[in-house]
Amino acid sequence: MKKLSVFFIAICFVLVTAGCSKANGKFEFLIPKDYVGWVYIIYDQSEYPEIKKEDGVTTFRIGEDGILKTSNKDAFYGTSTDRYFYVDEKGNKVKELDQIEDIHNKGVGNKGEGGGVKNGVEYTTEALSTVESFFVGDKSLMKNYKEVYPEDEMEQTK
Repeated sequence: MKKLSVFFIAICFVLVTAGCSKANGKFEFLIPKDYVGWVYIIYDQSEYPEIKKEDGVTTFRIGEDGILKTSNKDAFYGTSTDRYFYVDEKGNKVKELDQIEDIHNKGVGNKGEGGGVKNGVEYTTEALSTVESFFVGDKSLMKNYKEVYPEDEMEQTK
């Protein structure tokens, strides 16, 4: 009887845990053809359009510089089915990227409300923004691309 109780509790735990995970659906990341480097999605940028779900798919159109800014307040958290595509200059999908071979170090963090010294230049940031980032390309190439948030680059040029 004791084994049955433990089994029942384990099943309940699994069901409750599964019910707590928010499902976001399908995400597609459209990346300019042959782009290699870091991609940044910067949230809470009021002057940029909102990313919306259409027909069950949330589409992220990455710029030629690897940056997408959006007025969405925060990253999309929860379970999702992510797909990555190279697109031509007209936005047509030309190649699906392999998530193991071509997409690396995906993460979400906050940037802002602080400052520091980078490369001998003092900088400050005022607004806290959520930034999602990942590297596109062969993992061996990552050492050739410094991960620098776009705001850091802008602050250094002032």
